[in-house]
Amino acid sequence: MKRITFISLMLLLPLFASGQELLQKVLQASRFDTLQANFTSTKTSELLAAPVTTTGSVAFRAPDCLRWEVDGGSVFVMNPSSRRKMPDVAGLKGFNITQEGEDTLILLPSRHDLKRLFTRIVLKVDPADGSLCALTLEETNGDVTFIEFSSVRIDEPIDDSLFNL
Repeated sequence: MKRITFISLMLLLPLFASGQELLQKVLQASRFDTLQANFTSTKTSELLAAPVTTTGSVAFRAPDCLRWEVDGGSVFVMNPSSRRKMPDVAGLKGFNITQEGEDTLILLPSRHDLKRLFTRIVLKVDPADGSLCALTLEETNGDVTFIEFSSVRIDEPIDDSLFNL
């Protein structure tokens, strides 16, 4: 669910643009049909003896295909025939968004179902073009996940087989 929410946030952030320059750049950067990237994710939790870091790749094709693959580990795939579906775009209008500094957007959940999952989400974006560089998911249980993206490729063809297990 958190992976789905993250991808949806990347795609839907423009719905919240309020005229600020950074938000307008994010709006422009979020207009894509496909996205592929590598990621490094670090999770901290009271239940873990030490932070856990994983690497992997993510692929997305609008409107409803997603692959999140952890190197040497799990693969999560969603496609039109999956039992799990991408959240309704209109359903994610549940955040208050503010800008902090020149490269940070803070998303505070305003909808009850989102408040149960997250206390806040912090997005680091490239101030030059509005592309997403990293995000921090702060969960209500105290867990924090930091995800940094690299080798981002936009609007390159993705073979259909990537979205099948």
